[in-house]
Amino acid sequence: MCAPLPPRRPLIGRLTGRPADDEEIRIRTVALGGQFQVFHVCRRMALALLDWDEIDAERQALIKRVVRDHTRALLRAIDGGEAPAFAGRPRAIEAPRPRKYFDR
Repeated sequence: MCAPLPPRRPLIGRLTGRPADDEEIRIRTVALGGQFQVFHVCRRMALALLDWDEIDAERQALIKRVVRDHTRALLRAIDGGEAPAFAGRPRAIEAPRPRKYFDR
């Protein structure tokens, strides 16, 4: 079982102007944490998608850098004025995109 992520929820809640226990905030928190979790929970799939045999120290550093960059960009987007634009707005439901990795 994965550890819960409650310490991040208040931060994301403050950035969006929503309470930390809001359903959207919980989803955003899990989505942000999922960037790293995919390399642990779905390790074999991640290695196959990246065409890697292993995650050595150099690749681990690269993963950390990319995830940090993604997280910073997402948090800046939320904090930079985009939060009111999506807060409370109904979401369009899109058809799921085909998953290419199942075709291997």
